Amino acid sequence: MTTTKATRKPIAYRVGKAAAGDGSGSGDTLGGGGGRPKPNAGRLETALATYRAERRSSPAMRDLLVQTGEALFGEQWQSALARELDVAVRSVQRWTAGERDVPDVRAELRDLVTARRLRLNELDALLAD
Repeated sequence: MTTTKATRKPIAYRVGKAAAGDGSGSGDTLGGGGGRPKPNAGRLETALATYRAERRSSPAMRDLLVQTGEALFGEQWQSALARELDVAVRSVQRWTAGERDVPDVRAELRDLVTARRLRLNELDALLAD
């Protein structure tokens, strides 16, 4: 995060304060400001973070990664998928083993599946002639 020399406070802190506009500190995203916190704000943020983490690291996401990789690239899918996603092979191995959370790569997987489908349709048309 970028800071300024005069205040040494992160820019996001200053922007959050300015975004509130009413001086109540309700826009202070990093805390430490005046005013009382909203009663459910912390619980809502915690619930959202939990939901996102569960959705991202769920066994379903891991299974989708494995199924898509195998369908696109066969048995040696991890290195080919890593190359297509521009990540290290070890990252894909960790995701598959459950050692790390699987990031939300559904859009990238969908793009790969669509590109493969288009190519196969082109080949099918050529073979039909």
